[in-house]
Amino acid sequence: ALWELVSESGLTAKGFAYVAASLVQDAPTNLHFGFEATADAEVLKLYVEFSLARWDAMKRAGSPLLVHRAVKWVPGQPDSIVTSRYVAYPKLTVSETSERILMLLGDNPAGSLALSLFNRAAGRVAAMERLFLEVQEKDTPRQSFDLKLYDAGFTTADIPIASLAAFFGIKNLRIPTAALGHIAGGLGRDARPFLTLYYGGGRV
Repeated sequence: ALWELVSESGLTAKGFAYVAASLVQDAPTNLHFGFEATADAEVLKLYVEFSLARWDAMKRAGSPLLVHRAVKWVPGQPDSIVTSRYVAYPKLTVSETSERILMLLGDNPAGSLALSLFNRAAGRVAAMERLFLEVQEKDTPRQSFDLKLYDAGFTTADIPIASLAAFFGIKNLRIPTAALGHIAGGLGRDARPFLTLYYGGGRV
């Protein structure tokens, strides 16, 4: 049923195979679907999420932990498929994570926002609930992170929309007030800085 759904959306068998093996072998806990509209195309996304049950063991060992596999594609463009790994580093301290955020996003309004949200979340919830993930992609210039904020209690009202819009050159940016789920930022596949806000999500 899943293959039928994503194949109708333009995902090739090779792209699906990247996540399908994990569905069988790695006992994922959740599937996530995403959609992103850019100036040039509409991008579809499928994420496989793995359990954090090994968090404490990985922290003691100092080992990275694979949290998501993802495949992303533009319908009708077979060559557009990109695969990603989202990796957590349980042993990172708050200050070390802050340094990585600034390294990936830079000292600018977007970086300042991500850093502020992370540090505020660090005072509210445990590391697993403010999960910092580094995104790994082969053969692309992308260098980015994803920061989970669902349990920190933020909303889009906590976001300085005007300063972000000015930094990215976006006019008339309006975002409804809703729960803030997570943010992603860094350098995109076009080697330009980006910041994505995910809000108002829910189960289907």
